[in-house]
Amino acid sequence: PMISKIRQMGLWERMASVRAANLHVLDLDNYEQTLASVAEEARIAVEDDGAEVIVLGCTVMGSIAGALANKLAVPVVEPGTAAIKLAEALAAPGWKSSLFPCRERC
Repeated sequence: PMISKIRQMGLWERMASVRAANLHVLDLDNYEQTLASVAEEARIAVEDDGAEVIVLGCTVMGSIAGALANKLAVPVVEPGTAAIKLAEALAAPGWKSSLFPCRERC
C-alpha cells in the first residue's frame, strides 16, 4: 500500500528505495534495538541505493530521529515534526481551507 501511494503522488521516480527495519510495534519500546535496526537499513539505503534523505515511516520512530541523523551523512525527516511544520507554514499566511470566502474579516 505504501508504494502504491508513493506512485499515486508521483514521487516514485524520486525514491532511492523503500526499506523496512522488520520491527514489530512492541519492539519499538526498545530504543537501542530500534535505533540499530533502522540505522542499518538507513545505512544501506544511503550507501547502496544512493538515498540523499531518510524519511522515517512512522511517528513512533521520532525518538530515534536525532540519534539516527548523527549516525548518517544525510538528513533524517521525522514525519510527525514534518507534518506539524507543514501545518504551521500553511497556517502562517492566514490561508483558509474553505472554497468560499469568509463573510467577515478573517
